Amino acid sequence: MTVRVLKRLFVPFCCVGVLLALPTLARAESGETFESRIANADEALVAGDLQDAVTQLDALVLDFPQDPAVHIRRAYALFLLARYAEAESSYLKTSKLNPESLDAHLGLGWCALRQGRKSDAMEEFRWVEERSSGYSTVEDGIEAARPRHHLGVVLFGGWQKYSGNPYKSSAVSGGISVPMRFWDHWDARGTYRFSRYTTQVGTGYGASLAGSSLTQHEGFATLGYSGKRLGAWGHYGYLDNDLDTDAALNVVGLSAQATAWADFRVRWNASLYDEYTLYRTAAMVSMPLGGGVRLHPAFAWQRVEDENLYNTSLGVSLVSGGFTAWLSGKYGVEFRPAYLANHVVYNTPDRLTWGAFFRTDYTFEGGFGIGALYEFNRLRSDSASVNQYSNMHVFLLEIHWFGEL
Repeated sequence: MTVRVLKRLFVPFCCVGVLLALPTLARAESGETFESRIANADEALVAGDLQDAVTQLDALVLDFPQDPAVHIRRAYALFLLARYAEAESSYLKTSKLNPESLDAHLGLGWCALRQGRKSDAMEEFRWVEERSSGYSTVEDGIEAARPRHHLGVVLFGGWQKYSGNPYKSSAVSGGISVPMRFWDHWDARGTYRFSRYTTQVGTGYGASLAGSSLTQHEGFATLGYSGKRLGAWGHYGYLDNDLDTDAALNVVGLSAQATAWADFRVRWNASLYDEYTLYRTAAMVSMPLGGGVRLHPAFAWQRVEDENLYNTSLGVSLVSGGFTAWLSGKYGVEFRPAYLANHVVYNTPDRLTWGAFFRTDYTFEGGFGIGALYEFNRLRSDSASVNQYSNMHVFLLEIHWFGEL
C-alpha cells in the first residue's frame, strides 16, 4: 500500500521536474551557453534594441541570480530605457554581489541623480572618485550633483466650508510661501496667510453676530538641516485676529527626523503653545509598487498634557514626468491635526477623528507649476461646553516656481 502511494506521488513529481527542465535542456541541445547568451544580450545593447536586451537579461537573471555580470548589464539597459528606479535596484544587487564594483556604484550615482537625489548621487560619485580618480563618467557626475542653492515662490488661495461648526461657517484665504535650500542641506521657509471667516452666533470663537466676518493673520517660519540620514528643524508660528477678546497664538517647536533605510523614516515634533506642550512621533514608509506608484502607510502618536492619542494614515502617490498626484486617508484622534505649516490653521481646540486628502501638481519646463488640493476633516470639539462633531472642506489652488540660484 505504501509503495503504491509513493509511486503515485513520485511519478507526477518527476514529470513536473522534467517539464521545468525542458527550457534548460533545449538551450543545452541548441548549444547555448552562458557566454553565448551574454554575447547575444551585449549585441542587442550595442544595436540599441534595449527592450530585447532586457528580456534576454531577465531570463539570465532567473538562471544565474548570483552573477553580478548579468545584473549590471540589466541595470545598464534599464537605465538607458529611463527606468531609473528599476535600474537602481539592479545596480544595488550588483554592489551586494561585488561590493568593490566601480561601475555598480557609478550607476547608483547616476540613477540617484536622475531621480533628483543629488546628495545620494554625490555620495556614490565620491566613493568611486576616492578609489579611482577620473574613472569613466565620475567627474561629470560630480559636477552634475554639485550642491547648489534653491529658491521657490508659492502663491496660493482657497476656500473653506464648515458644517456643524458652532463658530465658523466659511472662510476664504490667500498667501505666499518662500522655501529655500542652501548648500543642498540647509532648509528655510517663510509663510504668510490672510484669512477672512464668516462667523456664527456664539461665545467660543468670539462674541459675534450671525453673518459677521473675522479677519485672521498667520505667519510661519522654519529653519533646519536635512541630511541623508538625519535632519533637525526649528519653527515659529504666529496667529492673530481682529477680536479684542482673543489673544495672539504663539508656538515654537523643534523637529527631528531619522531615516533608518531608504524608504523608512521616523519624525519627532515638540510644539510649545502658550498653554501647553504637544509632542508627536510619526513613523512612515514609502513602498514602490512600480510605474511611478508608491504606497505610504504611516502611524502617529501624540502626547497632549497627560493624554495619549493615536492615528494612522494610508496614502498612494503617482509621479510621471512633471505630473504628481497624491491620495490619502487618515483615521484616529489627533489634536490640532493641521499645524501652522499646513493649509489650515486650527486656533480652536478641535480634534481630528478621520479625514481624506487629494492633491495634484504639474510642473512645466523652467520650474513653473500649478497645483490643486481638496481636504476633508471630520472634527470633534474639545470644549467642555460644546461636545459635537463638525465637517470641514478645504479647496486650494496654487501657482509655484522653483529654481536654482
